[in-house]
Amino acid sequence: MRLNRGLSCLLFLGVLAFSGCSDDKWEGLKVFDGTFFEIGSEGEQLRIPIRSSSEWVVTGNWGKWCEIRQESGEKVYTLVLDVGVNIARQERGMSLELSNREETLEIELRQAAATEEYEYVLPVIFHVLYRVPEDDVPVGYLSSCLERVNELYRDGPVDMNLKFVLATHDPNGQLLEEPGVRREFREGLPMDMFDFVGNKFGDCAWIWDPKEYINVVIFDSKSILSGCAHFPYLPECVVLPGVLFSDWYADHLPDAHVHCVAWNRSHMFSRYELLGVIFDYDVFTLAHEMGHYLGLLHPFVDGKGNFGDYCDDTPDYCVNGYETFLSELDETFPYSDDNYRKVIQRVALNGRVFIADNIMDYEFGYLDRFTLEQRKRVRTVLENAWLLPGPKIEVEPRARSGKKAVKPSVPKPVS
Repeated sequence: MRLNRGLSCLLFLGVLAFSGCSDDKWEGLKVFDGTFFEIGSEGEQLRIPIRSSSEWVVTGNWGKWCEIRQESGEKVYTLVLDVGVNIARQERGMSLELSNREETLEIELRQAAATEEYEYVLPVIFHVLYRVPEDDVPVGYLSSCLERVNELYRDGPVDMNLKFVLATHDPNGQLLEEPGVRREFREGLPMDMFDFVGNKFGDCAWIWDPKEYINVVIFDSKSILSGCAHFPYLPECVVLPGVLFSDWYADHLPDAHVHCVAWNRSHMFSRYELLGVIFDYDVFTLAHEMGHYLGLLHPFVDGKGNFGDYCDDTPDYCVNGYETFLSELDETFPYSDDNYRKVIQRVALNGRVFIADNIMDYEFGYLDRFTLEQRKRVRTVLENAWLLPGPKIEVEPRARSGKKAVKPSVPKPVS
């Protein structure tokens, strides 16, 4: 029968009290609850009571998935190990050395592999920048948009198995007065979106840690674009075409670009009806830019750097031809159902005609779903990207090259 760990700690303290009276000259090092620990994939906090006749210390090469507190102490103490969730389908482990002046003990941890896919919960913080009160965003509006975005990511033909939630606390642990939203007066609005995310105004100094939050910054811009976002950074040993790779961000945060989603307030609060369905442009914009932030590309080619999205189940088409088709329409183009049926069609590169329904597309369409291949890309990003919240599959930075990580150049955002 295995003793309850909490009970064992109490028994251990009782033994200490008794032994302290009978043998004041004891020398050595003891771990009361054993030196081998098996942990479930969900993670837990281990509290390991230690008896030592002299100051003790813990050494070893532990990964970021295990946080060690109270690493050294004197005589009676408790070693605390916070073991995070294991999302990988392989077990993992590590060995630690606990030593004092008299002897050294080895402590071994083994954590079970995940048996099912982890559901990511991603904290979102909206930074609303305004110059006059009229530029502000109504209370409750952003939470409503985010819930609708969650419906698109969860309730479509493909469940992405993730959830965006409003952040509840700031980086200092203080409770937010308005969950997920901070509002700030800002001179110089409107401003260029690409200048902002390129850190022309020094905003990466205050942006919240992207390893803990998804930052969405809302402000007025004169751009015709409704938003833009940065792609994620993956470890150099992970292969995923079309995204960015650098081990630099294993141990650093961006200081030359604002790693975020930028949302142009000038194009907010618009909607239209498409074949009897209300199309909310704000919900689409946020869902689309979040898709970029999670590693998804546009499902079209344009001769300007867009070469498709590397997903076999999203038909590629030439967006230039589609835009030419739109420009050739009569300026008095009547908003009838028959005409909408024309403009929501695309012609794939293989000649097949299809209805535009993918969230990562542009212009007219239903734009309300993802595909299985897109889901796989997002899952790879969630499980590995340096600058995203949530547990990761443990990899050794620079494992492929064995060289020191090089700071990457400033990335270009995508809209």
